[in-house]
Amino acid sequence: MDLGDLIAELGKARDRAREDFEVDAGLILSLSRTWDQGASRDLTAEALRVADGVLAGFDIADDEAAGPPTDFTESYELVAAAGLPATVYAGETQSWVVTEERGS
Repeated sequence: MDLGDLIAELGKARDRAREDFEVDAGLILSLSRTWDQGASRDLTAEALRVADGVLAGFDIADDEAAGPPTDFTESYELVAAAGLPATVYAGETQSWVVTEERGS
């Protein structure tokens, strides 16, 4: 299943949750800090292209030592341009001081 098909199926599940249970849901795209910057940017761009309203936000996660948030600046810029909220998961494997670094 490619990314477009996956997001389409998640959209169907979201629609069913709305209809059957009056629950709203969205997908948060979470990238691993261990991924290459270019691959992360490309996946973010593709997810935004096929999202059709399913994406609710963006996050990076995984071992903070694998890459600072600034490594994902291009992905964050794409997400910001799409008007989606973004977070940085941090504090699990490094001290809280690492969480003070901010990308653009």
